Amino acid sequence: MAFPKELLTLSKLISAHGIEEVIICPGSRNAPLIVSFERNKELKTYSLVDERSAAFFAIGRAIITKKPIAICCTSGSAGLNMAPAIVEAFHQEIPILVLTADRPAEWIDQWDGQTIRQENFLATVVKKSYNFPVSNPANPNTSWFQERLLNEALIQLVSNKKGPIHINIPIIEPFYPAKGEEFKFPEKIKKVQFLNFKKTNSLFLQEFFKSQKFADKKILISIGQMDDTESILPLLENLQNKGVVCVGDTTSNGANHVIQNHDLVLANESNWSKLSPHIVIHIGKSHVSKRIKLFLRAQKHASTWWINEGDNEQIVDNFQNLSQIFNCKTLEFLTELNTNLSNSKYQNSFSGIWKELSNIVSKKQMDFLNKSQETWSELIAVNSILKYISQRPSSLFLGNSLSVRYSNWLPFQTTSAHFIYCNRGTSGIEGSLSTYVGANVENTNLSYLMIGDLSFQYDKNGLWNQYLNPNLRIIVLNNSGGGIFRNLEGAKDLPELESLISTRQTNSAQNTANDAGLHYLAVHSNAELHENLVKLSSKSNSGMILEVFTNPDTNANVLAEYMNLFKS
Repeated sequence: MAFPKELLTLSKLISAHGIEEVIICPGSRNAPLIVSFERNKELKTYSLVDERSAAFFAIGRAIITKKPIAICCTSGSAGLNMAPAIVEAFHQEIPILVLTADRPAEWIDQWDGQTIRQENFLATVVKKSYNFPVSNPANPNTSWFQERLLNEALIQLVSNKKGPIHINIPIIEPFYPAKGEEFKFPEKIKKVQFLNFKKTNSLFLQEFFKSQKFADKKILISIGQMDDTESILPLLENLQNKGVVCVGDTTSNGANHVIQNHDLVLANESNWSKLSPHIVIHIGKSHVSKRIKLFLRAQKHASTWWINEGDNEQIVDNFQNLSQIFNCKTLEFLTELNTNLSNSKYQNSFSGIWKELSNIVSKKQMDFLNKSQETWSELIAVNSILKYISQRPSSLFLGNSLSVRYSNWLPFQTTSAHFIYCNRGTSGIEGSLSTYVGANVENTNLSYLMIGDLSFQYDKNGLWNQYLNPNLRIIVLNNSGGGIFRNLEGAKDLPELESLISTRQTNSAQNTANDAGLHYLAVHSNAELHENLVKLSSKSNSGMILEVFTNPDTNANVLAEYMNLFKS
């Protein structure tokens, strides 16, 4: 059996994060851990038999060295014997990394020796508990998950409020190295650096930025969902003028300061190599676009930085390539970046190619949409709706699934006078209508919601209250079910598609509108749509629902033809 490589990575990572000493309590299940620590020349090991005493010994070492200390024990009740010392470390804010070997999950509660429920068994006396993922050769993401978890645990150990961290490590037999077996520690490990700008001065920031030699780097700023971007928009414009590429979904509220059609730009994967950055800087929350995530996950050569405005040390590594976390305000970071960044030598070859391809996509979009006006479909209808809204300062709330994706796939030109929002925390279809109603209780301007028929029907109780603002303007896209699945590879060809996946339905929003006292408008053609959009934007003594009816099969064909345009 080859020695578990993940434990060698663990050993190297704890030393990379500043741990120099490991207290070892002897045992069998933790033997691979013992070997990985003892053979790591960057670690000094101590051997103590009594786990309770050993953990207090670790506190003593941490107090004197003023450095984090690790302690390792076997499975079963051994870890519980450390509890008195771990409680002490918790209240004294002393960084002790508790590593408990464990049996695999399938043997818990099966009367196996030295086997108890170890996961989270120290949860009330540590800053955080982790259960180490068991290696799975069939899953290429396992090693990334293991390293991400270890980095987060080691950052939590010493950042902000210090304290003990527990990592429970299931180890599968056989776990002793074979006689004469040789193994090497990994030459490269993925250490994530946590830079707390809140505790450093401006000189540190200046020195950091100077060391990066930005003029020699292709920089891409990835902008996820953000609610308040007004203060950073001028900075994004300045950075783009210096050769930085800024990409973001409509939910980034980056308006015309970002490349918003990136999902379609990246549809042709043969262009990825010339669009690849040296540094990725992510601000905000998640992207809607799956393609931008796949593209950024493929940039293994790049340094990926995440601007974390919160006070927690949780690692969000959505691009699977995180190297630095900057704990600071986005405005502060971008201000320093702008101050220290001169024009990039890649201004034409990098940002220029992004702009060129974005312009090509825009032309393809306009050509297709203009020639397809005579075909009544959801894509054409939504394009008209978004174009109409873009010409009027307003807020636009978007339902999940197709509604929010249309806003990225179509040439929707927003400005700083628009506010775009979608429930992308979990990206579920429930609750979009209720969120919209709650957000607009006191709004004095028109506010729009574009939502799918299933999402609307699911949450129609959002209109069952006495707080319906007369400025509510709800646009229901009725494509007779979950339209997104009709174009989803893998789902679209299943015989169960209509009955059990897209769930074809025949309900309309008319009765709900009547019950809620809202004006109801129905649309079945381009002519009706343009006529009713004018009505929708007029002042009224009650809110309005505009329901857009389209044929699901036509929708699927038109959308497929449209999306295929950008693959070559």
